Amino acid sequence: MKSRQTKNKPNKKTTKKQKNKRRNKKQQKNKPNEKTNEKKNRVVFQVAEASLLELIILVFPAYVANAIPVVFGGGQAIDYGKKLWGERVFGASKTIRGALSGFAFGTTSGIAIAFTLSPFFLPQLGVMQKVAVAFALSLGTIVGDLLGSFMKRRLGIKPGAQSLLLDQLPFLYTALFFAWLAWSELPTALGVTGFFFLTILTILLHLFFNLLAHAFRLKKVPW
Repeated sequence: MKSRQTKNKPNKKTTKKQKNKRRNKKQQKNKPNEKTNEKKNRVVFQVAEASLLELIILVFPAYVANAIPVVFGGGQAIDYGKKLWGERVFGASKTIRGALSGFAFGTTSGIAIAFTLSPFFLPQLGVMQKVAVAFALSLGTIVGDLLGSFMKRRLGIKPGAQSLLLDQLPFLYTALFFAWLAWSELPTALGVTGFFFLTILTILLHLFFNLLAHAFRLKKVPW
């Protein structure tokens, strides 16, 4: 009888092992995926630590879109000579050809960068997302440039007259706003330091290239 009872009695060691296995399975199910969290943290770190070179490459399509109308502009004005409150809506210098050429060249430069400088141009994104950001930057640049001209006309500033900040910054800020609509992580990529860096860089580059364009008689005024 004793031998039969021993055979039928469950092994305590085996039972404990089974319980431990069940506990481990439950813990693994409830435990968050560490690899997924590590990837997310890496992405956030990369975005936050965008170098100055990456920031310049990021806004390069906007710079191209803003500069090209100086070379390929002319022709029919966007506002067709219409006036608002006694002044032109935008002015004779804002033309359809200039806007289209700026947008086209800006977007094309962004596409080229997406393929040739991919590790430095929004490395977190795929190619199509990069193209979308370049598209948004170029479109935002043209809209921002028109917005600056519109504000100048409303303030009574004549076309070609110098206006501190209104000549340099509306296109940049509008371009960044449009890019943010295309990529929600843009504020993280820029940061406060990057934002001020691009602001100062844009003012300096705008002054330099306007002087250069004036020297080559592409602009009537050096600003």
